Amino acid sequence: MTNLNLLRVALDNLETQGLDAFKHIDAVESLKTQFNHSIKSIAGRGWLPVYTCLVYVMGFNGDATYSAAMKKASPKEPFAGKEFFDWIVTNNHLMQIYDRSESAGDWIVYFNPHNQFKHIGILSDKKRVKSKWGELGLYDHEVFEVPASYGDDIKYFEPIKYDVAIASFRQFAAETV
Repeated sequence: MTNLNLLRVALDNLETQGLDAFKHIDAVESLKTQFNHSIKSIAGRGWLPVYTCLVYVMGFNGDATYSAAMKKASPKEPFAGKEFFDWIVTNNHLMQIYDRSESAGDWIVYFNPHNQFKHIGILSDKKRVKSKWGELGLYDHEVFEVPASYGDDIKYFEPIKYDVAIASFRQFAAETV
């Protein structure tokens, strides 16, 4: 097993330990001595546990419009997660980049072997990503410096502007209640 694969397994193991976001950040940092990774915590992005990767990518973290759309749709309270990702792809609100012309600002999506959405981030450049790891840390990392459970299959997508993203979420929320 390569050093990168061992790191990815170690990152998976951290997720099962029940650490809070800030202890997770410390634990990821401590893995540098063993794996010499380049993962960096991104500080100053609000209270980490209240949002996930897709919420981060879409700019919904701390957004009152997003929160209101979630509450209006209760009791199911849909959120920007796997079901929403599948919905925006199915409804052609998110366009895949097929010609390997991805660049900074584009979205990178990780899929499991069954082609199911697992994780999303924003490309910083062709080798680095900014992403929120579930309810844990917000990180800057190389493309595959992520938990193994996020999958090995990646695809790139054009980013959605905020106004389109929030309108899509409102429509999704209305359809799922």
